[in-house]
Amino acid sequence: MIKYCFHLFWKHFLLASPPIILLLVGGTWSETWGAPTSESSVGLKTQGYLGSSHSENSSQFSAFHATWQGEESGAVFETRAQAELLLSLDHTGFSYVEIPESYVGSSKKMGFAQLIAGRKRVQWNKLDDTWNLGIWQPRFRWDYLEPEKVGLIGAFLKVDRPTFQLVAFGSPAFLPERGAPIDYQDGSFTSLSPWFQGLPSQALYRDILTPVYYRAEIPSMSEIVSHGGVSILARMNEDPEKGGGFWAQGALSYKPINQLLIGYRGQYNLSTKNFEITLYPRVAYQKLVSIEGGYTKKRGGVWFSGFAENPVRDQTPEQWNTQEVAPSLALSWGADLNLFLEGSSPSQFSIAYLRQWGGNATDKGPDVKSMSSLEARYPFQNALSLKVKHPFDSYFGNWGRDLTSSFKLIYDFENTGNIISADFQYKILTNLSVSLGGDIISSDKTMGPNSEVDFINRYKSNDRIRGEMVYAF
Repeated sequence: MIKYCFHLFWKHFLLASPPIILLLVGGTWSETWGAPTSESSVGLKTQGYLGSSHSENSSQFSAFHATWQGEESGAVFETRAQAELLLSLDHTGFSYVEIPESYVGSSKKMGFAQLIAGRKRVQWNKLDDTWNLGIWQPRFRWDYLEPEKVGLIGAFLKVDRPTFQLVAFGSPAFLPERGAPIDYQDGSFTSLSPWFQGLPSQALYRDILTPVYYRAEIPSMSEIVSHGGVSILARMNEDPEKGGGFWAQGALSYKPINQLLIGYRGQYNLSTKNFEITLYPRVAYQKLVSIEGGYTKKRGGVWFSGFAENPVRDQTPEQWNTQEVAPSLALSWGADLNLFLEGSSPSQFSIAYLRQWGGNATDKGPDVKSMSSLEARYPFQNALSLKVKHPFDSYFGNWGRDLTSSFKLIYDFENTGNIISADFQYKILTNLSVSLGGDIISSDKTMGPNSEVDFINRYKSNDRIRGEMVYAF
């Protein structure tokens, strides 16, 4: 629902984003900044959705895809930026520009403390990053199975010592995360994206099915953006010169929830005989606290992570129906193992388990009579994740060195569903590679008229195959 009524606001902000990158990374470089280094790639990607629920005009997507990242570190300043561009090559018209990071700061060469301004990614919490929850820092959800982490925007103080690190963040501004592109026309929200879940087109009014007309009261950009927040993180670890060891980390945060919440109000229009629903985007705050630790060596490590979220309820009119969030506790543990280190690249194996309580809540209001149709903020409550990445050089020698496979499984015990992903990548030349992959989403959960729709069940028709050719510079 967030993406439905915030689309127009974000569209205007997105057009203003590229100049920010140019200001941070452009200009004439000197010894003050240092010699720039950058990496970029261009490619063609395509994906086809196999579910029977997709119409012919939304089951196949082809696009030109380009990425760029650059950084420099001089005697006084350092800067880093990352940008991604996708241009549709078919009738869908899907295109975007995303900037996960873009910041400038004082150089590490000036001392162990740095001041940084801009958008910067930080691993505030390993559980949040491992399960792609978007609780601590926002995501770019173009692809709901593999959302991209993007940084918070503001000022950072970073202290980096061999056995101690500290990051403090503060900002007067806020940018919520983005999702699938949405179009609004004639009282309805539509999208060609397979990840878009449409709103009901009819509703029962006095036991009669009545057409629904939607509209959104979108606040001004300043009303959305002008919400500040603060976060702080501290980490202790053994001297890295010893090759790893025990580590512990804690973090606190008070900031806006990365996802906009929704208020909505409905009324029957006697003249049009439609049921009109008005949507109101809302910004609510959250208090976060996390603690985690683990043990890491060259061949892998183990870790434990947990955090608690306490939402701060915003003020809304009594006549609104409102999307609600509840206090949440999430715990996770995991292990990572690197095998065959003597090869060109090691085989990697990872396992993680998640247990989460609370967080998702039923809507409240005078018209709420059933389960919410809004997507839950926490997709899994009891789930296991397995990941394997393996090169084939141990089997096929030099030829196999250029072929890599990866496999991922998420099994949801709470809702008896799973997500299976597999990918194969082959490096044709030093800079040219092709990849082929697919995703299968399945659920055994039986849905009733008042059942809560979990993440896997909501998107179980989005089985797909993927292909991409990439040239890296």
